[in-house]
Amino acid sequence: MPVGLADPEGVDTYAFGMLLNHFKPVLCIIDTQARVTVGAEENSSRDMGKFVDSLEHLRARQATTMLPVHHEPRNGENLRGSVALDGAAAFSAAVKKATRSPSHATNRRMCPNPKTLN
Repeated sequence: MPVGLADPEGVDTYAFGMLLNHFKPVLCIIDTQARVTVGAEENSSRDMGKFVDSLEHLRARQATTMLPVHHEPRNGENLRGSVALDGAAAFSAAVKKATRSPSHATNRRMCPNPKTLN
């Protein structure tokens, strides 16, 4: 059963932080963002801002890289929902089905010299 991370003050966020503190992972993959933000409006900057705040609190307290998986819409041009998600990301990458073209980094604030990911 997924935890709810849409509320930085919520009991699920607190309990998830306790798990991170116990296991001390270097990387925490949240698959998918939609599963941990049930009830939040993904087009709302306010709701997605709360989710981002939850991840930031968990990251800062546990020294864990938080990697939420978020899908593109069918047209594949941008992430679904609020721009708050993309705006808060230190790094994001597009991963596509296997083709001859490589995946690529799309947001590189914390990674000044990214290369194409092969």
